Amino acid sequence: MDTTVETSVTAGRSASARAAGSNATASDTASDTASSNTPSNHGASNTAPSSGTSGAASNPATGKTAALTVPAARAEDPLGLLAAALEYIEDRHWEVAPGTSVQRADGVWSCSCGNPHCEAIGAHPAQKDWPKRISGQPSKAHEWWAARPTASVLLPTGRAFDVLEVSEAAGCLGLARMERAGVNVGPVAATPNRRMYFFVLPNARTKTVKLLAALGWGRTALDLTCRGAGDYIVAPPSRIGGLGHAQWVRRPSETNRWMPDVDELIAPLAYACGLHR
Repeated sequence: MDTTVETSVTAGRSASARAAGSNATASDTASDTASSNTPSNHGASNTAPSSGTSGAASNPATGKTAALTVPAARAEDPLGLLAAALEYIEDRHWEVAPGTSVQRADGVWSCSCGNPHCEAIGAHPAQKDWPKRISGQPSKAHEWWAARPTASVLLPTGRAFDVLEVSEAAGCLGLARMERAGVNVGPVAATPNRRMYFFVLPNARTKTVKLLAALGWGRTALDLTCRGAGDYIVAPPSRIGGLGHAQWVRRPSETNRWMPDVDELIAPLAYACGLHR
């Protein structure tokens, strides 16, 4: 990884951790009751909602400080998750599904699913039949997050988009190479467990396998996964366990409304994954 990119990622992650720790009490309160009147401003501050107060945050890929918008504090939406879900539905025409919630008691993080050994705390569907509950209707989002204001926001893949998932180290290197080459990069998200999501056009799974083989990576085990039909990602500003929040590296906007095809991103990402095996 380039030294500049590596340094900026470390700085961004440290800032996120400090912010997450300083706001743990507010998040815990919101997990227990929807009547909290203080929003949680963690390291994943560049959240999807576009209404509220302005601020600034460090982009984990570039280290640059950019203007952002923090959801306005509302008793019915203490963490801005409903606002995020509504923006995905109304502005991007993406469908959403409710996930589980992160809980904290006696200094221990747990998942609302009730499994004490849950390995994806707050980061998986709330119901087993979640594919049947996916919706692009604002009324359903209001219904879901009114009942559970701290539920994570899930974005189903294989519909409006697929997602290429790689490690943070490979993702930052790949993104830097794409930007230098002038590649059309779509939305990119990062999770606090050091994973990065690159949004591409749907139906990319089969093409990914063929492209990797054509590039000479067919027999190489790469940490590169294509999330397509039947899968999902945890969307910003959802919290993932005690690590922090998912956040946008390149948030959805008018400049990247048209997503790239997988063949535009696969070469730099495969190269970066190969270096970080």
